Amino acid sequence: MSTFEALSQAEEHWLQDQIRLAAEFVGDAAAGLPSLQALDAAWADFIALGAASNERANAVVLCVGAAFGEHLVRQHGFSWCISTDEWGTGIAVRARPGRGDVTIFPLDYVSKRWENQEKEFLVASINPIEKTVRESDSAWNRTH
Repeated sequence: MSTFEALSQAEEHWLQDQIRLAAEFVGDAAAGLPSLQALDAAWADFIALGAASNERANAVVLCVGAAFGEHLVRQHGFSWCISTDEWGTGIAVRARPGRGDVTIFPLDYVSKRWENQEKEFLVASINPIEKTVRESDSAWNRTH
């Protein structure tokens, strides 16, 4: 069973720093939160660098993951949290708390795409995530 905690002030500041770095990553430091389209394009360019991108991979995964999570928070009803379960503890976004929880680990989500060298996955991920939230809502409503 998972437990959830609010982010500490230090974790919230770290997230804001990562979002700022994501804006720099897409080439628009003044952008605030970069669009998913801009992140997908910059990610594809980064992947295309091949082995030359390895040195910066961790930093890029973190800032892109934070920006992706922030999109889920701002536009899709999620909130940031720290989630702990039998596999460990990590920063996550969560929708429908206590009502059919939907939890996503955006940093891990992006990390897996790095491992597989996937491109253009951020925009494409939104519809399946929205579908999962709708299905969770329907299942919850049927049983409660």
